[in-house]
Amino acid sequence: VGLLSSLTAWAEATVWAIEGARNTVYLAGSVHLLRAQDAALPAAFERAYADADVLVMELDLDDMDPMAMSGWVLENGTLNDGRTLRDVLGTARFERLEREGNRLGVPLEMLERMEPWLAAMTLAQIQYVKLGFDPEHGVEKQLERRARMDRKTITGLESMEDQLGILDGLSPEEQAHFLDL
Repeated sequence: VGLLSSLTAWAEATVWAIEGARNTVYLAGSVHLLRAQDAALPAAFERAYADADVLVMELDLDDMDPMAMSGWVLENGTLNDGRTLRDVLGTARFERLEREGNRLGVPLEMLERMEPWLAAMTLAQIQYVKLGFDPEHGVEKQLERRARMDRKTITGLESMEDQLGILDGLSPEEQAHFLDL
């Protein structure tokens, strides 16, 4: 229900305009993953984008280095101390995770060395893809591609490491709650 409500709200998306003496700042929420049939940007987004000289997003996607990001995730999102995800989660939680992984076609070997936050994100991402949602259709990727073509400056408010670092900094028990299916 939450996802469907979000998509319904997406169709009626609002963009706020904050006008100053020298410029206008537009503020809008976005959806990171959309299905192709839901990907058209609302008219309010189109107008704000057309008027903007600079695109400021949650993350600066055009400067993100995929190899560096993969390295960070590998270093910070895996259990490197000899424990497995079963050790961290306990038997009952791990068995639920295993059932969900099997349902999604995710090999257990892929998950067993991950920290709980990364296992949860991985399963969620795979589920979204199976439902037809794709980050390439999400608002950020659409705007990033368009801004590159239009040669608009793109900047971000924080880095992916900042965002994922918050999840990585949670205790194992707090992280495990992301897997309570």
